[in-house]
Amino acid sequence: MDNVPASDLFLRLCDGDRDAVAQYVLSNSGLIRRRIRGRLGPAMRRIFESEDIVSTVGRRLDDYVRNGSLDIRSEPEMLALIMKIASNAIVDKAKIVARLRNVEQHEEVFARQMLRQLEQSALPGDNTPWFESTLDRTLQAMDNDIDRKILWMWLMGWRLRDIAASLSMNDGAVRQRWSRIKERLRPLLESERQ
Repeated sequence: MDNVPASDLFLRLCDGDRDAVAQYVLSNSGLIRRRIRGRLGPAMRRIFESEDIVSTVGRRLDDYVRNGSLDIRSEPEMLALIMKIASNAIVDKAKIVARLRNVEQHEEVFARQMLRQLEQSALPGDNTPWFESTLDRTLQAMDNDIDRKILWMWLMGWRLRDIAASLSMNDGAVRQRWSRIKERLRPLLESERQ
């Protein structure tokens, strides 16, 4: 299984084989890391490494396959899609870090706790991309999709009133949910890597 030709993996993943997605991304991880390493400046490399981006690429490509929205006809198109996903992942992670560093005064404590967790380096011998797994755990701590969307949009720099408008909710309801989200995350953020 380890020596499956890339062309076979490509055909399998185009047919919706989700195992082939992971194998394809893994077999191209060196290329992905080389191409994005130069785009990660020293400040970003301190927060996450290229392996975080590879993990994100795998997860997002798997979403394409799972949802049946992968419309690729050739391996060069696939590699172009992978590089686009990687570029978008870098932008998303940079937005999250910028958001957590530049929040309104009343959000400082929460943002500082979350940023501290995301900036933690992985333990020696731990092959799990730390930024990615911490962010995933944080999002999964939400008990419904609306709260997950609110948290993600806030991390992407949206203001609460804009989130409310986007979700067709009133401002007060989103503010109440946001307060509950922060309370729900507090124990997770305080206990991580202490």
